[in-house]
Amino acid sequence: SINSFVYAYDLNTDTTIYPNQRISLSQFADGVSGGHYFDPKVIYDPIADRFILALLKNSNPESNKVILCFSTTNNPNDPWNVYHLPGNPLDNDRWTDFPTIAITKDKVYFTGNLIIPNEPWQTGFDGSIIWEIPTAEGYEGVDSLTSKLYHDIKHEGNYIRNLHAVQGAEGIADKMYF
Repeated sequence: SINSFVYAYDLNTDTTIYPNQRISLSQFADGVSGGHYFDPKVIYDPIADRFILALLKNSNPESNKVILCFSTTNNPNDPWNVYHLPGNPLDNDRWTDFPTIAITKDKVYFTGNLIIPNEPWQTGFDGSIIWEIPTAEGYEGVDSLTSKLYHDIKHEGNYIRNLHAVQGAEGIADKMYF
């Protein structure tokens, strides 16, 4: 994935998966155009043999969304289950930027920075968030994901910028560490 598109390539057949080699993030996530889609992150879940794609929509508190997409099979050309989480989850006039994702054996973790509107990301940082979501729900296509939000994450009284999950060297872990 790159900032505007998702690419997929089949090593067995030596061919691209999508027509014209790629699909736009807006078409992938919503099936329509409109809005600004950016910062895609893809991860493969070897236990479920599926993919998870996370991306952001718009960069303002009113319409910013965290979009999580779960593949229904191991073929990225098959349908995906798409979910929207609020990009301003604390309803405090902030928007989410700088996403990362990681998985454990049964959950996906999305992290992002909260940004003050009309300020650059360098100086407009106002805390980090973590969304925790059961992967099975996303793969199954439930109507609404059970999500847990962690926020107000500080060290020595200061917000922690750019939280990253630590993936284990021995494969998929049971717990997540940041």
